Amino acid sequence: MYGLMFFIIVKLVVAFIKEMMRDEKPVLKQIMYKINGKPSNISMQHYYIQLLGLSDIKVIDNQVVSNAYNDKLSYVDNRQSSGEKNMIDLDDLNAAKAYLNDACNYMGAKN
Repeated sequence: MYGLMFFIIVKLVVAFIKEMMRDEKPVLKQIMYKINGKPSNISMQHYYIQLLGLSDIKVIDNQVVSNAYNDKLSYVDNRQSSGEKNMIDLDDLNAAKAYLNDACNYMGAKN
């Protein structure tokens, strides 16, 4: 009698373990951000850092952001004056400067 109960319990445990192993792992969904009404697969901070060309800069402060903003603004102005189509939206550029300056001020206050 005890042998039969042991056998049934072992079979139930094995079936339970097989069921647990068969379940599919949850799939991580790609997060889609919306930045200035445009979908993006990277966060707002990374998007703005890439927009201003600050990806390789190790320390970002207000002066670095301001210099990068002015460089991009002059680049856009030169392209417009030469008659080329502008690939950078000025609203995005202004938003990048404002966002990164706010981030620098916030993190400066945290330190």
